[in-house]
Amino acid sequence: MRKILLLIAVMLFITSSVIAETKTAQTGGERNWNTAGTWSPSGVPDADDQVVIPDGAIITVDATASIESINVNSGGYLFINNNMTVAGGTNASVVAGSMTVSAVLTISANDLTVSGSISIDKAKQVIFSSTSSEIANTGTITCNSDSNEFSSFIYRGTAYSGAGTFTYARYVSAVGSAWDLIGSAVENEAASDVTSQGNIASSGSDFGMGTYDNTGAGNSGNGTWSTFSAGNAAGEGIMESGKGFQMSTATGSTLN
Repeated sequence: MRKILLLIAVMLFITSSVIAETKTAQTGGERNWNTAGTWSPSGVPDADDQVVIPDGAIITVDATASIESINVNSGGYLFINNNMTVAGGTNASVVAGSMTVSAVLTISANDLTVSGSISIDKAKQVIFSSTSSEIANTGTITCNSDSNEFSSFIYRGTAYSGAGTFTYARYVSAVGSAWDLIGSAVENEAASDVTSQGNIASSGSDFGMGTYDNTGAGNSGNGTWSTFSAGNAAGEGIMESGKGFQMSTATGSTLN
């Protein structure tokens, strides 16, 4: 009988230790994720917890973390400086405030709703590991880069909706040093939107963007590169996925 009672007690303890909680960050000043007092109820969130970053909270993920879902409320700030996994569950993750990813954020079996802003630092990643994840974006998602480091947003799902903005701030070399060969990182980007940006190289009516014409190149001949005028860019229309373009900026900077 004692063995049975002990077994029941152990099972109850194990069951109670994995019950999901909602952990809400304290407001007022900057706080670290991995500090028990940052949270109400007290204790660092674990893989079964739903986390809320309320208005006025500024939280830095200072250690590797795994949670069920994240809700960054409007007016809340989350800085992910160490790798984080959002393990998924019945609750979608929501970013209505501001999230900056300076590590690797992996979202598995979880949907994401964005009405605030997500910024991915150069050389960092956001990875959706499930093909069933969905994104609803009415806010802004921005990937950043510099001359030799590029961020990535890897989405394996098939449902992306919302009139929000997805921007890749792509570093492009200066016209005096090199021309980069680049395809559009996003769908539905117009060539005229690229040539209208102030950072792009220009000379007279021509801009630092164009296409390659391999007509008559054959085995021994070479094709030619052509640069776009405003009219050429308008005629190109939407940049075809997978199509390469030559690009250069005035001084070496990003094009959106």
